[in-house]
Amino acid sequence: NMQWHDIIFSDQRRYRLARHIGFWLVWCLAYNILFHLPTHLFRGWGPINPNNKSLAAWGLPLLFIRSLIVNSFLATVVPQIALTYVLIYWLLPNYFYKRKNPFLVGSITVSVLIIFYFVAAAYKYFSVIANHLDGFTRNPNLLDWSFELNLGPAVRDHVSSLPIVLGFAFMIKFV
Repeated sequence: NMQWHDIIFSDQRRYRLARHIGFWLVWCLAYNILFHLPTHLFRGWGPINPNNKSLAAWGLPLLFIRSLIVNSFLATVVPQIALTYVLIYWLLPNYFYKRKNPFLVGSITVSVLIIFYFVAAAYKYFSVIANHLDGFTRNPNLLDWSFELNLGPAVRDHVSSLPIVLGFAFMIKFV
């Protein structure tokens, strides 16, 4: 029997794990509703293209679930999870808190962010692969073209949402 007090304050591994999973599930849902749907599928909360093949084929509930899993979780939230844990559990304790050379800390931080940028762009390819598997894009040349364009969406999605999730994660961890 899990008590809310235990989930929030306990230092036991299972409760910490439940807190982490809960945080990321809530963030994934929030990202999908606040960032993904309004900018990618329903610009201004109207369909971008009324002839949207995926909306017509699946209907709104299945389209929401697909975008939650593929476009939000796999394509955006997974790289954010990786960056958040690298910053909180590796960079801060090993370099920042130990007051290492500021140039070293800055260089490592910039390196981590550059690596994150390319990882995030690669993860954006999940939605391209899903569209290909669903039959929405069957042109192999389009797959190559889409991968080249993933750098822009990665920047746009993370510049808008990453400060929010990092802020909440840091606040919950350190306050």
